[in-house]
Order: sequence, then structure tokens, then C-alpha cells
Amino acid sequence: MNWAHVLLAGYIGAVIAIVVGMFRKKGWLGKVSGAVVFV
Repeated sequence: MNWAHVLLAGYIGAVIAIVVGMFRKKGWLGKVSGAVVFV
């Protein structure tokens, strides 16, 4: 693995975590947001 791939994966993971956190705070999706995390 090269560092660019590792950093890109980490960045994408962080963005997804932030988006999911925002949805949970607003009370949207619920179970759907949980399913997205596993995908």
C-alpha cells in the first residue's frame, strides 16, 4: 500500500463519519445511517 491510498481512505472515512454524525444529530435516517456504516 502507498501512503496516498492510506491517506485517501482515512480522509473518506472521516468524511463519512462526520456526515453520519450530522444525520444522527438531526434524527434522520436512523437505521439507514447504521446500514450505510457497514457498507
